[in-house]
This record gives sequence, C-alpha cells and structure tokens, in this order.
Amino acid sequence: MNFFNNSDMKKIFKVGRLLIIPGGLFLIYLSCKRTRQYKKILSEKDEMIKKQEAALKTYEQWIELYQQGGKIEEYLQRNGYHSIALYGMGRIGKNLFDVISGTQIEVNYVVDRHLSMVDGYYRSVPCYNPKSVLPKADLIIVTVSGEADSILLQLSECGSPAISMQRLIKRAAD
Repeated sequence: MNFFNNSDMKKIFKVGRLLIIPGGLFLIYLSCKRTRQYKKILSEKDEMIKKQEAALKTYEQWIELYQQGGKIEEYLQRNGYHSIALYGMGRIGKNLFDVISGTQIEVNYVVDRHLSMVDGYYRSVPCYNPKSVLPKADLIIVTVSGEADSILLQLSECGSPAISMQRLIKRAAD
C-alpha cells in the first residue's frame, strides 16, 4: 500500500532538503566556530609556553652566573648603580628584589601592571603602572621574559637607562 504518490514524494524531498541543508550548514558553522576557539586557546597556550621557556632560560643563566662566582648585585655596585627600579614583578622580579634588598643598592620603585592596580606598593616600595610617568633611577631592570625588547623600546623615552635581565646577567658574567 502506497500512501504517497511520486509528486508527493518529490515535495517531501524538496522540503526535506530545505530543512536538512540549512541544518547541516549550521552544524558546519558550529564546528568551524569551535575550531577557531580551540585555535585561539592553543595560540594562548603556545604564547604562555614561550614566556615560561624564556623565564627558565633566564634562571639558568642567572644560576650559571652564580656558579661562576658572579653576582648581579656586585656588578651593579661596581658600575655605580645605587638606585634602581624593577620592571615586572613576576617570579624573576620578586627574586631579584629579594637579592638586591640585602645590599647597598636601593630599589626606588617597581613597575608592574598588576601590582599597581592593587595598592600601589610592593613591600613598602612604590609600584607604578607601565603607562605612568616614571621617576628617575640609575637603572631600570626589565625582568619580563619574552617581552623585554618592546618594553625597553617604551622605556627609551623615560629618561633613565634600562636593561633586560638577560643582558644584565651577560654583562655581570664578563
């Protein structure tokens, strides 16, 4: 027993195609959207890994310097840097702050986009936002791994000499 004739079947297929094709396209759209989201997440993770690798390399160079008997704080004192600023208070910045705190060198201020939003101080030392007008210092040490070049370019207009942590370690080793 046949409930539909050929013309009815053709109409049903046309309507079905009209419903199935947009539905299929919608599923493809969702798949592409999800793929773009995953690519964005992967890109962000790759960027984070690059920063962590740069920080690890800095730590390795710093440890090697100490193993060879060199010290950043001695290099700074020998070269007349008595009042410094630290740019970036992540792990490296905090460790450098601790090392320098026990010496004749004074940390006049720190620069960090996150800390400056909280209370404006790091261990009683003023903390500035990177967009602020920065006070003079004998030297600004950029401890942000992977972004030092762009930060140094920005700091070239502030009036105080600046150096990346990596370059400082190399100079202290010489």
